[in-house]
Amino acid sequence: MDFPYDVNSRLSDILDAYPWLADILPEYDARLKALSNPAVRAMTRKYTVADVSRFTGYSTDKLLDKLRRLAQEHA
Repeated sequence: MDFPYDVNSRLSDILDAYPWLADILPEYDARLKALSNPAVRAMTRKYTVADVSRFTGYSTDKLLDKLRRLAQEHA
């Protein structure tokens, strides 16, 4: 399965393609718990993977790897 996203991808694009990620990500790391909040979810249109990386303290590579693995596991 192809995961065509990179550090410049908008988080909202990833969540549109894999909407269940917003529910699963907080289970893996509390720093991502805000994604389950509808107000925060609406704001994801503004943020890239690089932005989320800065907010959470994840490296961009680690965050992209986590998103990629979860997308493949639950596809």
